[in-house]
Amino acid sequence: LYKTGALREYRVKSFEAQAWDLGKEKLPVAVVWRGFFFSGDPISSLGNMGGKSAVESLERLSNSTFLDTRLEVVYALRKAGGDKANEILLKMAKDPDLSVRRLIAEILGKIGGEDAVKALRILAKDFSVYVMEEAKESLGDLGE
Repeated sequence: LYKTGALREYRVKSFEAQAWDLGKEKLPVAVVWRGFFFSGDPISSLGNMGGKSAVESLERLSNSTFLDTRLEVVYALRKAGGDKANEILLKMAKDPDLSVRRLIAEILGKIGGEDAVKALRILAKDFSVYVMEEAKESLGDLGE
């Protein structure tokens, strides 16, 4: 992993640590991950790439202690699509941060399906007005 500008190599233990370190500085990056070359945001690039290994990496990142990372993972999982990505999004509907839950409510309204409706009904009873309103709007969009 090389950060453009200074072109210094990062040697860190996890992909999450790399993504967080780069996200803090908001610099363009170039990443080589499992033989693929990405430029730009590494989490978003995983979403664009899709596939089993990318979604597995996004699943690990979904448990990050950093809010910004979890929000980026939600967007990336939406881009990646597929059953496994949707399953992770459903799990993330229980995230402790209202920003993540609100975003999940919005995205579940676009995904649809029985599981999404169940999760949205739970989110429609959320203690946060923002999450509750987004969930109700998404349910309305789905005809519920």
